[in-house]
Amino acid sequence: MATTLQKAKLEIQDAGGSTSQLDCWFNPEGYTISRRNEWNLDAGIGRNLPHAPQFMRGASATFSLELLFDAGLAFGDVGAGVQPATDQLLMLMEAKEESNTPPPSVQFTWGAVRSFRAVCTDLSISFLMFSGDGTPTRARANLTLRQIEKDARTGTGSAAAKQNPTTASYSRARSHVVSDGDSLQSIAFRFYGDPTRWREIAAANDIDDPVRLRAGTRLSITLAS
Repeated sequence: MATTLQKAKLEIQDAGGSTSQLDCWFNPEGYTISRRNEWNLDAGIGRNLPHAPQFMRGASATFSLELLFDAGLAFGDVGAGVQPATDQLLMLMEAKEESNTPPPSVQFTWGAVRSFRAVCTDLSISFLMFSGDGTPTRARANLTLRQIEKDARTGTGSAAAKQNPTTASYSRARSHVVSDGDSLQSIAFRFYGDPTRWREIAAANDIDDPVRLRAGTRLSITLAS
């Protein structure tokens, strides 16, 4: 039985839950999933190797891929060029300043394959061919997506801790030092298991612009116990 060709796509969801989709004009040649763990491997005085390596923390996974957009090859006519697609890609990096809303989350799907829910942390687009009036007709985009939700297939990422609704709870505070690649959504997922609760962290720390998090900033996180 012949296998039906499946087209890859990016499923996009904004902070309010509205969804959209960007179809990949050509399926990617491949993609890369990366994981990183932080260990304390400092050796003691007089030692060459650590006596007991100490696991510090795990970082969220990244999903990297390259996409090609070529209007002539895809449609047989350059038409409006590649800008409708590349503009939609660029919106993955755009926050809505007027409503204090961060950029959307995204999930790569290709047939039965689904990446973890992620945010786009890095995007570069190279425009390679142009029509006579300067309209770009071919572009190559490189994306890096960083995980913000638990991956149902592999179990990677921390799930939210379940609470007994009949048990009385009180609030306790924890702190988190922002590191490179952190976003309010990823921090909300780490502590609450729900990236949509980023506004609670922003309000608790008087953050007016959630897009501009400085590495090294200490945030107060309120947890129920």
